[in-house]
Amino acid sequence: MKKEGKKIKTFHLPQQKGTLSDYWIAICEGDVAGAETEQEAIKKIIQKRKDLH
Repeated sequence: MKKEGKKIKTFHLPQQKGTLSDYWIAICEGDVAGAETEQEAIKKIIQKRKDLH
């Protein structure tokens, strides 16, 4: 997925232990965000990038 010319990579980490049974992380140019779903992780990383600008 691309947003504003930046590439966002997502990784599924089903082995994560804790309260989340299904875990995703999104990475964009050194920023990392985690969430229970891939879409939520992407949304969080986009919001984090917006807050930086």
